[in-house]
Amino acid sequence: MIDGSGVTHNWASHSTVGIQAETVHNSNVYFVHPDASPQEKYSVGVRFLEDGIPSRARDMISDAIAHGYDNAEVRFYWVLAMLSGRAYHDLSTEELQRLHHASGLVWNYADGEWKDALRIAFELLAMLSTADGETRRVLERLRALSPRRRDAILRHFDLVLTGGLKDALWAENRERAEMDRFANDRVKRVWAYFEPDPIGARALPPRPSTAAAARAALPVRAGLFAVSSAFLWILALVANPAAAVIELLVALGAGLTAGHFGSQWWYQEHQLKAKNPQPYVPHPRDPASPVDGFTNRVRHSFDHYFSVRTPHGFAPQEWLGYTVHIRNSLVAEIALLYRESRISVDRVNWLIRYLAEDARERHNRGTLFDQRHQNQTAGVAQGVCVIALIALGITTLALLGTVASGAGESMLLAVLAVVGAVWSGRAAAFSWLEARGEERRMAEETQVYQEQLLRLNPRCPGW
Repeated sequence: MIDGSGVTHNWASHSTVGIQAETVHNSNVYFVHPDASPQEKYSVGVRFLEDGIPSRARDMISDAIAHGYDNAEVRFYWVLAMLSGRAYHDLSTEELQRLHHASGLVWNYADGEWKDALRIAFELLAMLSTADGETRRVLERLRALSPRRRDAILRHFDLVLTGGLKDALWAENRERAEMDRFANDRVKRVWAYFEPDPIGARALPPRPSTAAAARAALPVRAGLFAVSSAFLWILALVANPAAAVIELLVALGAGLTAGHFGSQWWYQEHQLKAKNPQPYVPHPRDPASPVDGFTNRVRHSFDHYFSVRTPHGFAPQEWLGYTVHIRNSLVAEIALLYRESRISVDRVNWLIRYLAEDARERHNRGTLFDQRHQNQTAGVAQGVCVIALIALGITTLALLGTVASGAGESMLLAVLAVVGAVWSGRAAAFSWLEARGEERRMAEETQVYQEQLLRLNPRCPGW
């Protein structure tokens, strides 16, 4: 009854209040009337056990048994309540005696599922120090129980079972979990748990260097160029010393300028050709053919993840068209690194996802095509190199004119010296450019290789 003060009063005579509160949230209320039957007390005891209160469950079920409610089912839950959350050495002497006495009553109960479960529970307690052969037989009988009874025993006996018996039960649980892992359509509901094991991160190692071969050929070629050039300058010096000195200084300046700017030009052009090779057109019978092989699956995966990871303002098809060259390069790299007979594309999807996200982030920062811009030589450098080469050619012709002005009979030797200097100079320049470019390339590719592994490995699942 509620009076004007808002306070609830219970005036009913011979009544019992189970709970009195203004608001109750998510609460299990256990109320047993003093005159409750043993069956009702047993039911409440089972609820206590299921809700993780085994001490109260022991009291309620023991009370029900003491008042005559005793059968295989009741004794089964009583044994679970006695051992739930407790190690065997936690039991008192009196409790051990009660368990021993109860084990002798099993045969008095009617046959059925509850009697089998109760018998196996006592057999597990007796198996704590027996041989493995007998343990296997008990486990086979445990396996034959219904899943609900088996799971109840394993749950409440967790701290009791030790040693080989617990190891065997763990193996049993693991085997059952592996058998049931795809049940109830779990592959689609929690797909992330069923992806193939990702393969570790890889990066393209530096290409083999040809600098050693170029350096080996350089001394001979440079020597021939030095001899030919010196002979031509000596002929010019004999004919007109003043003009020869000026022409030599101009030639040296033009040659050094051409070498400085030409080395950068040559290196970047060489790198562009190396990084953008002609597309490979495989034979249809080639096992590495991308027509229906690994490369084709990698390409489809790149197309998928690039289409779902687009920057703001891009439609999927528009972004795919915008990044076609980048994707083709990444597809070729991933196919080269991971094409193995037993490697599926699913194991590298984590890396493809990361590369798609990285491309999107680099576009947002305005650095998506930085590498391409870095590989394009500035026009002024090309222009300076060309002008220096033209100046060097004009100076060479001037040296010939100087030789011709002095002694005509030396003209043939001067022409031969020019031919030798041009041929050996070109060969020496090529060897020098290759040796220097390869050293620079190896240093850059080694640094990129190490940075890529350092960046990718922490993002690899399981790292």
